[in-house]
Amino acid sequence: MGKSCCAVGCSNRFRKGSGVNFYRFPEDKERKLRWIAAVGRKDLMPTKYTWLCSDHFISGSKSNDPLSPDYVPSVFAHASTSLKQKAVEDMARFKRSADVKKRRQENTIREEVARTLLQLSDTGNGEEFCEPHTGTGTMTDMSTIDIEKSFTKQAELETLVQEYKHELKAIYIYEFEHKLIQ
Repeated sequence: MGKSCCAVGCSNRFRKGSGVNFYRFPEDKERKLRWIAAVGRKDLMPTKYTWLCSDHFISGSKSNDPLSPDYVPSVFAHASTSLKQKAVEDMARFKRSADVKKRRQENTIREEVARTLLQLSDTGNGEEFCEPHTGTGTMTDMSTIDIEKSFTKQAELETLVQEYKHELKAIYIYEFEHKLIQ
């Protein structure tokens, strides 16, 4: 059986390479009821063969984050323009909130690393340390264990920054593609 969207007025059917994704109704009862209400069909009793296409989600895909506006589909022909605009504004607010949260996490880690480095520099034992990237010896007030801890913290921070850059890139690509479609 082929996939077709169950939303009123939507004629999307699965075609390979079309860029339209299809989603089954969630198994969670509360969320399923919210999806059914959003679709607006009184006769709808979803089964495992009932699909909803990605056109009915603001970002073009469903979200499993209950705080996301795409947790429940909201883009339908029967929805008023003001509701659609509110949904778009909600998604923008959600993305800004996620960005702020991510920046706060990164800043917290940076502050923790800085505090740790300051503490370590105050409590070192004057050992000579050979820097791994240059091979040259350097006198430090930090112990070898403290230096290893600081390298570990720095590596964790660099990993977090890379993950954040990757997520930002995905958001920018999505927004670019989304603006081309509108």
